[in-house]
Amino acid sequence: MKTKTYLVPALLILQCLSVLHAASFGPTFTTTGALATDTASWNYTLDASYAGSGDPGTDSNMFIARGESSISDHSIETILGESAYYLRTVNTQNTNFGFYLMNLDFTSAPGEQAQVDYSFKILGNDTNNSINPADWHVRYTNGTSTVGVSAYTELDQTFSFLDDSSAWTTVSGSFTIDAIDGTNRGALLINSGTSGSLYTSGGGYYLSDYTVEVSAIPEPSTLLLMVGGFLTFITYTKISRNIKKSSL
Repeated sequence: MKTKTYLVPALLILQCLSVLHAASFGPTFTTTGALATDTASWNYTLDASYAGSGDPGTDSNMFIARGESSISDHSIETILGESAYYLRTVNTQNTNFGFYLMNLDFTSAPGEQAQVDYSFKILGNDTNNSINPADWHVRYTNGTSTVGVSAYTELDQTFSFLDDSSAWTTVSGSFTIDAIDGTNRGALLINSGTSGSLYTSGGGYYLSDYTVEVSAIPEPSTLLLMVGGFLTFITYTKISRNIKKSSL
């Protein structure tokens, strides 16, 4: 009888906690060295060039850097104590230019929202006064297989950073999206829009410490259910203790 008493509130609590799932994403740049030379776009996750169109695949946490210049170079380098992705020689006037983090699980329970928190460090290396580090954007989509800006919604936040290799700029923010049931192809894009000159020649951009956290925002009925489950559990615990004391 006592087992059944504890089982009901415990199951309620577990059911609620299962809804409040959270997921972490972000590329890990650990092994320094060249990745590709004279390559417009590079799929870091698959260790292969990206053609610039078409579905890149469904691997979770996929990171793609689009330099949009046929002579773009990609590498992992250590700078100012950070291991970073370095994208050198880029065409920022192509609006598809940027860093894409794809196939993120934005799934939340029906009727609820998901909160997305992101953070990264960025730094410019301007060797020929071509980089414009002002008014960059973070964009998102809640479900796409496209590595192109047209599928992404621009967030209100814009940011700027240093372009003289002297110090990292940390960018962070959050946003909420409506309930999605069963999709895991959300994505974020960091890009400059159309800022900068046609080519940066020998200059480029460093990206480091890129993390994304996704968590469900429970609706009020879910929160009430959780509170009810915990209160029921506490009540039954006190009753059980009183019964034990009275039997002594």
